[in-house]
Amino acid sequence: MVLSGSAEAPEPVIKKLVCAGLVHDIGKTKIPEEILNAPRRLTEEEFEIIKAHPVYSYELLWDNVDEDIRLAARHHHERLDGKGYPDQIAGDEISLLARITAISDVYDAMISQRSYKESMIPFDVLEKFKKGEFPGLDERLVDLFVKNMVENYRDVKVQMSDGRIGVVRYIPPNDLNHPIINCNHDVSQTDDKWYCVCIANQTGK
Repeated sequence: MVLSGSAEAPEPVIKKLVCAGLVHDIGKTKIPEEILNAPRRLTEEEFEIIKAHPVYSYELLWDNVDEDIRLAARHHHERLDGKGYPDQIAGDEISLLARITAISDVYDAMISQRSYKESMIPFDVLEKFKKGEFPGLDERLVDLFVKNMVENYRDVKVQMSDGRIGVVRYIPPNDLNHPIINCNHDVSQTDDKWYCVCIANQTGK
């Protein structure tokens, strides 16, 4: 399975990626809700319980599920430096499918609201990816992910801190968390005082 900056993945690979994205966390159904929904930092003992969910996912995906998908579920928390879990594998031992799933899993966790944290605006998360704030991910794949997400968010409606709805016109490659917004024909770059609150369709507008 090979990906490059200009080539699209074959359709069977895309289908596997979609399936892995849907089922990789199914093992969390075996984690007690009081741990999953704890509105605080987990204890070491609780985190060890959480760390079992990739194995549960692998086990819950029956034998008729493609093995590539099962392994993506098992290894989406592994790190290239070998410091992940549950198997502490490293580098090329981690399948490409698992490495891609790991990136999307981190992104989804950051933009989603949890019992212990607020959601983040996608542009802030992309900037964190660019700065390497999520260690152990495949840097080449992260670069491709960020590039594709930048394209995805152009022309998207966003709600601004002053309540208005604007449209993303440009995302500076060296300043991803300060996109340029067209708001009522006023085109300006966001800053600490005027910024995106959320993607507009997430507000129902």
